[in-house]
Amino acid sequence: MRIFQSKQFVKFILAGGSAAAINFGSRIVLNLYVSFSVSIAIAFVLGLSVAFILNKRLVFEDADQRTARQALIFLIVNLIALVQTYIISILLVEYIFPWWNYGWHTHEVAHLTGICFPLITSYIAHNYVTFKS
Repeated sequence: MRIFQSKQFVKFILAGGSAAAINFGSRIVLNLYVSFSVSIAIAFVLGLSVAFILNKRLVFEDADQRTARQALIFLIVNLIALVQTYIISILLVEYIFPWWNYGWHTHEVAHLTGICFPLITSYIAHNYVTFKS
């Protein structure tokens, strides 16, 4: 698809990568104080905040909708992504990795995989709904 070869998609990946780094790093720190599942949710909120600001200012700067509407739709799209991230992360840690006898940084690998999973669906939703011109 041509959309995934655009300059805007590259900027989306870079903005998303920055937000994912915040999400991933904060999950590791938070996990020192709260459970894995709770740390995923809190880290998601931190990453989500960074993602919205970067996407609004750098990726979809030509969008003509009000910020409040964009924020609401962004939240809805990313709540769906949170469900995807959470399910993938928990399935990997609690079921798939034990079944595979996989033991190297299981929480980190599971969470990173979960973060990457909704990348394409989120871009499509944000491009055509959240920040449409």
